[in-house]
Amino acid sequence: MSGNEGEDTWQTFNKRFDALFAEDCRDGQGRLHHIRRGEFGMDMVVQYLSTLDINLLPLDLVAKKLDRLEAELEIIS
Repeated sequence: MSGNEGEDTWQTFNKRFDALFAEDCRDGQGRLHHIRRGEFGMDMVVQYLSTLDINLLPLDLVAKKLDRLEAELEIIS
């Protein structure tokens, strides 16, 4: 959640979320494998989200990404 800055807040958010949670980040069972891996896990994602100025983001697009992530978290919990 700290790599590759985009030109603005939205592009940075989009790049980071796509790197971790895009459709091509699914394992053989269709699960998002980055949710279960890594030294910091979802705590780092939550920390990153808490730093964002939501007024600088297209909330409809952010909501789609967060909704997909939430659905995945519900499956594995």
